[in-house]
Amino acid sequence: MNSNGVVIHSNRLVNNGVQSQNLQNGSSVLVRVASYKGNGVYEGFVAGVKVNISSQKQLQIGQSFPAKIFVKDGLIELQRTNENHPSLEKVLINNSTSEVISTLLNNLGLPADSVSVHIMHQLKQLEAKFDNQLINKIKNLAIKFKGKELSASELMIILKEKNIDFSENDISNLLALLNLYEQEESESFENSDFSLLNKMNKEKKNWLFFPFEFVSMNGESQIESEKLGQGILKALLSKDGQTVNLINIECLYKSAEYIFTLCFSGKNVNKICYYISGLMESEKKIVEDKLSSLFKNQIEFEFKEKEILTGTSCKLSEFVSFDGRV
Repeated sequence: MNSNGVVIHSNRLVNNGVQSQNLQNGSSVLVRVASYKGNGVYEGFVAGVKVNISSQKQLQIGQSFPAKIFVKDGLIELQRTNENHPSLEKVLINNSTSEVISTLLNNLGLPADSVSVHIMHQLKQLEAKFDNQLINKIKNLAIKFKGKELSASELMIILKEKNIDFSENDISNLLALLNLYEQEESESFENSDFSLLNKMNKEKKNWLFFPFEFVSMNGESQIESEKLGQGILKALLSKDGQTVNLINIECLYKSAEYIFTLCFSGKNVNKICYYISGLMESEKKIVEDKLSSLFKNQIEFEFKEKEILTGTSCKLSEFVSFDGRV
């Protein structure tokens, strides 16, 4: 644990009557230290909720300070904004994503299997309602696509949120179109059916999909002579369709796999998660320097495993609970 860190233990998953607040990234809260319980543990209040606070540095009893709330790596992180403390003190509320999802699924009367958990991630990413009947229906349809259950569930949720009707055959066709790893290297998008994909992209909300190809050109004639690779650029729009929240670029190029997920803060990219097949540890800095040169602002980089980023990168969506609020 960071020596400047303060950890808040809040394992209560049932609301105890405290008025609920809509806490989001960047929300302001008040932190108050009430008493010292010994062994570095304090009792305090965060947003009016009583919690235990573990700190490696001494906190002053009765001390209150404003903070902003953020979600990072499955934790709620509170950063002090008091002008008297330029070095922001971090307050962490421990609740792992897997534990919270399991609790949510149990409350919905559903098993916490891999497909159900993935559906919860996708619903969270799209800020959609957790409806047990919908989750169960999507899961029962998704398991019909052996080996592609997670991808199928993503597409079905996206279509449902866009109010687009679909059949099992529609999902099969979309999976074939968007699954880069099962297409022949020489196979072109030219002969693919884009009718449902075009219908999806016409609805300017949540995910838009744009398949593309890498081709070499034959000299001055500018005639395509060889297909070098292909990919899918996916853009996640805000609920009002006015801004981009996330961009996922997944491609195969000369037999290598590349996935880049661009996370936005406002109109700017502030973090890039990436996966490149066969990338050595010593090569990561080179890749990050090259990517960083494309942006004017400072970018945070994080290498992720392929299964985290493939598809809609919905597994980057984190769940935290705080006094019954998720």
